[in-house]
Amino acid sequence: MYTVQVYCNNVLVIICRPLASLSSFFFMKFEILEEHDEVLAFWHQVFKEHGQLSVLHIDSHSDLGIKEPHEEIEIGNFVIEAFKFGWVKEFIWLKPEQSLEIQTGKEEFECGFLEDSEVVKCTSSLPIFASDKCDENFLLDNFPVHLQVVDNAEQIDLTGKSNIVIDIDLDYFCCLNPSKEAFAKKHGLERFQELKEKVLSIKTSKDVFEFERQMLSQDPELARSFLVDEIGYPSFIFPEFDSDEQDWDEKMKQIVKCDLNLDKAKLCTVTKSVSSGYTPKDKAESILRVVSFYISNLENLLARNLL
Repeated sequence: MYTVQVYCNNVLVIICRPLASLSSFFFMKFEILEEHDEVLAFWHQVFKEHGQLSVLHIDSHSDLGIKEPHEEIEIGNFVIEAFKFGWVKEFIWLKPEQSLEIQTGKEEFECGFLEDSEVVKCTSSLPIFASDKCDENFLLDNFPVHLQVVDNAEQIDLTGKSNIVIDIDLDYFCCLNPSKEAFAKKHGLERFQELKEKVLSIKTSKDVFEFERQMLSQDPELARSFLVDEIGYPSFIFPEFDSDEQDWDEKMKQIVKCDLNLDKAKLCTVTKSVSSGYTPKDKAESILRVVSFYISNLENLLARNLL
């Protein structure tokens, strides 16, 4: 095994000559970023060099929000933008078991623009797209979204995928919910828990509309301030859990033991998510060290059967 690792300005380039059982060089850039929407510049570069991407998204959140025309691209909506630009072909989301945002399974749907507007809508029946759902006949310049959601690393299958991007958010390993803190400070934790229970009962788009209708009728100020502007569905049920180094180590072992099709992997992005409040500041660097160790020593660990 011949390995060269160059680390400079948050960029780790790994070049390995595999063992005889592996057929090609393993070459993958490793980018460490502050917030998740920063990955777009690097995804674009890989797309320009190699073509459409297959993204393995390891995160406590789907980041699949649809951007309104007046909004900026940010941490909660950059994924659909990448599909809109044509950079991403398929998106596999590995979520922690605590994440209830989308059920596991496969979903394929169309997104497109409403006529004579920059408004993007979609055909998906998933509850998180309730306010964005539209009949396909009313959409123009459609683009497909291929989504798979898993909550167990053993379910990851990248066989046959090309131009793979491994996209890791540190809040997958330990997660806070800053929306909960902001809401509880203004309206109380009891009110937050009450609304969370109602959101947990949501199964369909119709349930979303009923939940919002009740919010508007019972407390219009609350609905305007938090449901629409600051929190919104599904932030009430965003995961919040603590963990330690043993947990992080075990999760990374589960991930790297899967067939990540490394000879097709072009990029690994790792996002800290500290300034947005999702990764605990006091644990971020320790989690990053564990993640970086496994990514940078991946082939060596697998070859020596050390996992």
